[in-house]
Amino acid sequence: MSQSNITIKINIKGVIQGVGFRPFIYNLAKYYNINGYVLNKGNIVEIIAEGDNNNIKKFLYDIKKKKPKLSIIENIDIEYINTINSYKSFEI
Repeated sequence: MSQSNITIKINIKGVIQGVGFRPFIYNLAKYYNINGYVLNKGNIVEIIAEGDNNNIKKFLYDIKKKKPKLSIIENIDIEYINTINSYKSFEI
């Protein structure tokens, strides 16, 4: 992992179930070459995103600006984490 790589945990709360939110996140992660996962946790979607710092910033921006039309993001919590995992891909 290069010096500019970071890992963040993102919890998104809102109207995000049944609106194509997880596939949207998956496709966005693939576009920006981000590894990790997206997981439903009831009314929260948890994302672990590992990748280049600049790509992570673009990923976060696009989550807010390009989200599925029927989704409503009420809150986004972002936590920078140290991980011993080096994710090889992005999974739903």
